[in-house]
Amino acid sequence: MSNPGPQAWEHALHVLQYAYDNRHEGILYRSDGNTHPISYYDASFGPDPTDGKCTYGYSTHLFGGPVSWLSKKLPHVGTHVGQNETAAQCFGGKQTVWIKYLIEEIQQNEMLPIPLLGDNDQATRLSQEDMMTSGNKYYYTPYYWTKEVNNVLIQTGRVDTKENVSDILTKAADKATCDKLHPRMTGHTGCEGTLFTFDPLAAKYCP
Repeated sequence: MSNPGPQAWEHALHVLQYAYDNRHEGILYRSDGNTHPISYYDASFGPDPTDGKCTYGYSTHLFGGPVSWLSKKLPHVGTHVGQNETAAQCFGGKQTVWIKYLIEEIQQNEMLPIPLLGDNDQATRLSQEDMMTSGNKYYYTPYYWTKEVNNVLIQTGRVDTKENVSDILTKAADKATCDKLHPRMTGHTGCEGTLFTFDPLAAKYCP
């Protein structure tokens, strides 16, 4: 922002338009939402042509709404989607563990591992099994951290791509995907999309 140009101005207007169009929505937390945290992560494989790096994202949800989320470019170039997903899993896992520690400090009570769900089978298996293949043997070593904490602090698992809340944090998704996942990301239907929609303006549920 030290030297903004016409493109930065266009992006700023786009953000303001989005904020205006969604001014009645916001983030919703609800008593019928999940009482145990759950995290989702995802990574794209649409490299930035200027540096070859892709976007990843993660979100952690509690009582239906997000308590932590991020959308950012990966620090390393991935040569295939499994490598990017493994990196995203690691970053999402670290934030999930921080959430776990924070809640435990507040409650003064140890809690069960927090589910960390992604839609890439290769990344999920790599966090659960001691397997070395021609496709993963060159991964950046710190990304294997999830193997150490799996089933201790986090619990990695799979979620279908169409149900992965963090999918909209990694790419320009189509309208149908946004319409489905946006209410989940903001807590209006819960992160699993199974809760009745709540209208904050009318203060009532909309079955």
